[in-house]
Amino acid sequence: MTTLIKIKKGDKFPKDANYPPYIMSQAKELFFRGYSLHKIAEAIKEATGKKCVASLIHAWKEKDTPTWEEQRNVIRSDVSLKLKETTEVDMVERAKEQLEAYQKMTQAGSDFLGRDFVIIDKATEAGELIDKGVKGERMISAGLISWSYIERVVQIICEEVKDEEIRRRLATRLQLLTQDLMGA
Repeated sequence: MTTLIKIKKGDKFPKDANYPPYIMSQAKELFFRGYSLHKIAEAIKEATGKKCVASLIHAWKEKDTPTWEEQRNVIRSDVSLKLKETTEVDMVERAKEQLEAYQKMTQAGSDFLGRDFVIIDKATEAGELIDKGVKGERMISAGLISWSYIERVVQIICEEVKDEEIRRRLATRLQLLTQDLMGA
């Protein structure tokens, strides 16, 4: 197993002494990365050889101002907002490009049916082109609605599920689902 807590060379950890600030800082980092208080305590014990319990980590977590949870929530909020903005911009731009292409197909078919000169060989091709264009526009619209739905589901999960391990597993599965849906 990889050591989660790194100690400075030559550091000793007497049983009656407090942990140095850099150990607390690493514990906070692990908390931000989603590790449970028990797992953090185990990592400190493994690295230092000194008994460490989750209640100590909890005390550190609550002692900081703002608390570790408040700090983590600010970080998550910032990251989520940036990710959402980036994803939304990419999705909207891609959807606009695809929508324009389908609209051009629809327009080309419509133009053919209304003109005297021939761009398309057969009227059936024009009809098929219109049909493909309309179907494409509907697909793009449905995709945007589906994406909006997924975003709302993720938001509800984040608000309602408090267990970090479950949230981390759900986030991983939803990320894989999103990549699959986007063809990544």
